[in-house]
Amino acid sequence: DSSEATFGSQRVDDFNKRLLDFIVEKSERSGWDNPYRVAIRTKFTIDKMLGDVKSFVANELDAMLTDLKEANENVDQDDYYHHHLKTWRCSVLEESDQQWNFECSDYIGKWMVHGDVIISNKKVNIREFQSENHIGVEYFILHVDLMSDSDDEDWSSGGDDNEEED
Repeated sequence: DSSEATFGSQRVDDFNKRLLDFIVEKSERSGWDNPYRVAIRTKFTIDKMLGDVKSFVANELDAMLTDLKEANENVDQDDYYHHHLKTWRCSVLEESDQQWNFECSDYIGKWMVHGDVIISNKKVNIREFQSENHIGVEYFILHVDLMSDSDDEDWSSGGDDNEEED
């Protein structure tokens, strides 16, 4: 259900409208049959991928980071080694249309920022990418960030930094 991916704020609704309007206009100019179907299908495909990313962050990321840290405690690794966490991709890009690819990438970037999928307090890095006709998102963590003591044993973001101590 991609309706979860639209959130409901006016800003995000504007992002949705911009992507849909662009795809409909492009489809009409290209003479494609049923441009609204192309627009909805493209947006839902991207929203499904982003919903999977958000689900991973909410349900699997903390355990994965804890397991990865335990497995690498006694490993001598370059500080800037990238520990790959997970990659998502979907097929929505047009091979020869830079504007189409930009609009899809821009939508993903805006959704990730305003949809709270970026998790800066966990030191996880996010990279958007395009390859052939795919667009995607990759999560990874640098070895130095993984092994830092600042988040020992608790990768979750639920704590309040201003808690009073007894």
